[in-house]
Amino acid sequence: MAKQAGPFFITGMIDQICFYRMDGNYYARVRSSLDGKRVKKDPAFRETMRYAELMGKASSIASIVYRALPEEQKIKGLFRKLVAQAMRLLKENKIAEEIVELLKPNKVRKVTAPGVCKKECTARNVLFAEKILSGLFGEVMNAGEDFYCLDDAFP
Repeated sequence: MAKQAGPFFITGMIDQICFYRMDGNYYARVRSSLDGKRVKKDPAFRETMRYAELMGKASSIASIVYRALPEEQKIKGLFRKLVAQAMRLLKENKIAEEIVELLKPNKVRKVTAPGVCKKECTARNVLFAEKILSGLFGEVMNAGEDFYCLDDAFP
């Protein structure tokens, strides 16, 4: 990729060179031999298309679960984490309905003060979304002012 220099910048194609703008800068590169038709049809890209199909299904499943959450439980990055978890479960040959059941909250209650959960909670109460993230990736984020407690949300 070469950076364009000079008083005038162009975008488009000239012969086999592609001129384009990205992030406010102008670049040029050699035209690729790949096109969408080849990637979709060529046996060399069969695995690429298989994973693209899985990603599409995982995204659809995760959106069902994410849309069901209350607005205050939707935190940055949660949707991507749900897609990753759905993708992992799809690779394990789970069906969509089973994945939705595994990812969706079973019982979420708002807690007014820390330590009010019937079942054993962690040292501090966390938002439902934070509980999902910690369950999926072992990370616990800082809790906000409102607390949510999960009872039997995940096995």
